[in-house]
Amino acid sequence: MTSPLRILLLVVIALPAVLFTKRGSAQAVALPPEYAGVAEPLDQLSIRGISFPATNPISGGVTQGTGYTRELVRVQWRSGDPIDLFIVKPDLPAKDGSAKPLPAILYLYSWPSSSDRFYSDAWCRGVTQRGLVAVGFVSALTGERYRNRPWKRWFVSELPESLTTSVHDVQKILNYLATRHDIDSTRIGMFGQGSGGTIALLAASVDPRLRAIDVLDAWGDWPDWFAASPIVPEFQRTELIQPNALQALSNLDPLTTLPHLAASRVRLQLVTPNPSNPPAAVAKMRDAARGLFQVEYATEIEYRERAMNDGAILQWLSDKLNR
Repeated sequence: MTSPLRILLLVVIALPAVLFTKRGSAQAVALPPEYAGVAEPLDQLSIRGISFPATNPISGGVTQGTGYTRELVRVQWRSGDPIDLFIVKPDLPAKDGSAKPLPAILYLYSWPSSSDRFYSDAWCRGVTQRGLVAVGFVSALTGERYRNRPWKRWFVSELPESLTTSVHDVQKILNYLATRHDIDSTRIGMFGQGSGGTIALLAASVDPRLRAIDVLDAWGDWPDWFAASPIVPEFQRTELIQPNALQALSNLDPLTTLPHLAASRVRLQLVTPNPSNPPAAVAKMRDAARGLFQVEYATEIEYRERAMNDGAILQWLSDKLNR
């Protein structure tokens, strides 16, 4: 089981990432002065009506791999919070002398994942072998995006901010992808794991452009999750299970989101054992999805075997986006 000490060590280990520029990263985008007057509401999941500053994406270069091309693009719409997008495209022969726009999948892994996996040749080959574009990024207050905060103020302690701003990011990323000629913006899905799965569910609840979402072990059922998840340090647990703290998360619980999503858009995957999610929270997520969505169960070994089987785990999303 993951100990609170180990979780805190992961946070501390992640801090150096914010002090140095990632290899190959683009330079930070200069935000216009008028950003100082822009407030980003944390009680609103949709970005409709929020005036984010207009900034131009900056290219961080292109890397040619075996069977794929990886492009690094830095976008920014929030002061001090640039986001690196890893856009990985399969090398497909152009028909009739022209390349058609391809469907894409957004990839968002759980806290405390950094962007390191997106540099992996094996990951890039795996996510593109079915002919889809992969767009990887990290959530707010995670990895290299965790900066300029007291160490006690981190992803989980600031969960309303972490989730809401990340949901805003998903919508802004969709806006950016719609401007590209190599991506079919009518066929975009999302794979989310852990906290990334929670963000995917919340984003799908406010943005129908996510045609399908594949969710693995999403966090949720906040009263049970905060009470028992080993991710929550014991010295902060009492504070975070207070009624006012849980009330701030009431509109950010997948349990309330699941019934409002179209059944054909969601697959919920549950892997056991999962030390991050308490059994009571897993049971409530399962019960909320039962009869509404496709729910699949696997042991950790079974899941890893599927993941290693020529990317078979991506088949469901691929089928949804290629219809």
